[in-house]
Amino acid sequence: MLLNNWREKHLFLIFSFTLYAFHFTLSRAYALDLQQPKQYFLEGDYKAAIKEGEKILAEADYVPDLDELYYILGLSYFKDGNYLRASDIFEIILNEFKESNLKDEAALGSADAYFALGDSKKAESIYQELSRLSPESKIREQAVTRLNQIFYTVGAGIFSKKLNAQNLAQTLISKGYPALVEEEKSGGKTLYRVIAGSRLSRQQAEDLGNKLSEQGYPAKIFPDAGR
Repeated sequence: MLLNNWREKHLFLIFSFTLYAFHFTLSRAYALDLQQPKQYFLEGDYKAAIKEGEKILAEADYVPDLDELYYILGLSYFKDGNYLRASDIFEIILNEFKESNLKDEAALGSADAYFALGDSKKAESIYQELSRLSPESKIREQAVTRLNQIFYTVGAGIFSKKLNAQNLAQTLISKGYPALVEEEKSGGKTLYRVIAGSRLSRQQAEDLGNKLSEQGYPAKIFPDAGR
């Protein structure tokens, strides 16, 4: 539940920036064919934008600014909650339109889609690349903001009995780890996860996970749930 709430907060941040990026990037003149899906998107009717955009792709012999149409579709699928399809479309822009003026925007959209799909490591990698763009870049600013919202937690074990979890937590505390026990609901059952460290960067989490593994603990890294 905590993880879901954290992911929802992060996705809300992404949504707010996505709309800004859309206005910023797509402000130049469009071929007439692109006006309708663009208008649907701006009105928040993402399903209509998708339907119209896919129709243009299927029926038009030639589509001016094809990368821009794909970008509209990618954003629309993302906003409609179809993150896998959004990811596929952003990848089309990156792989088939290498000279596109939208390549950075598509990379940001791709990272957002990976994050929404639960692949925070891949998303973070792309955000890191975009954070190295020119300081004047709006995409760089958005990537840095997203990076600042990503933290990781390292679990050291999960138990069905609370006492076992408490015992492990006390052992870790005696070794200098800031351990604690959290309850989780899974399949109608209550489980008790031992947390060895939270609000860590990816590198910090990996270092801690490796250290725990070397000591025989079943370490697991996962996105921080906003503790």
